Amino acid sequence: MSPKLPVLILTACCVLAVTASAQSKTERTTFTDGKGRSSGSATTQTTGSTERTTTRDASGRTTGTAITHQSSSGSERTTFTDGKGRSTGSATTQVTGNSERTTTRDASGRTTGTAVTHQSSSGSERTTFTDGKGRSAGSATTQTSGGTERTTTRDASGRTTGTATKRR
Repeated sequence: MSPKLPVLILTACCVLAVTASAQSKTERTTFTDGKGRSSGSATTQTTGSTERTTTRDASGRTTGTAITHQSSSGSERTTFTDGKGRSTGSATTQVTGNSERTTTRDASGRTTGTAVTHQSSSGSERTTFTDGKGRSAGSATTQTSGGTERTTTRDASGRTTGTATKRR
C-alpha cells in the first residue's frame, strides 16, 4: 500500500466530513485496502465547530490525529499530528457552491497536494487528488445510503486502492 494512501484517505474523510453542529457526536470509519483487508480505523468527535479525528492502524495503535476548526465563512483548517503528537502538516478547505477545494501542506508549510470534491444532485461525491506538482494522484467516490457512507479510493490509473465505510 502506498505510504501516501492513509493521508489521502484521511484528507478525503476530512473533506467529506459533515458540517459541525452545536451538539456533540461521534462517528467511526473503518478502512480496508484494495484487497478488502482491514487497514485501520478513525474515530471522529464533533463538538460545536471543532472536529477531532483519531486514526488507528489495524492493530488499534494510534497513528495520528486531525483537528478541524470551521470558520463562520465556511472555510476549514485542519492540523495533523503523528502518533507521537508531532506536527505532520495541515489542510485548508474552501467551499464554493457544491465544490470543495482542500490544499494540504507538510509541517514546513510546503504544498503537498490538493483534493477537489464535487457533489452531484443525487448526493454522491467525487474527489480528485493531485500531488504538490499538480499531477494526478488518484480519486475517491463517495456514495451515501441511509446512515452509511462508503468511499472508494483509486490510484491515478483507476485501480481500486481501498475503501472507507463510515456509519453514523
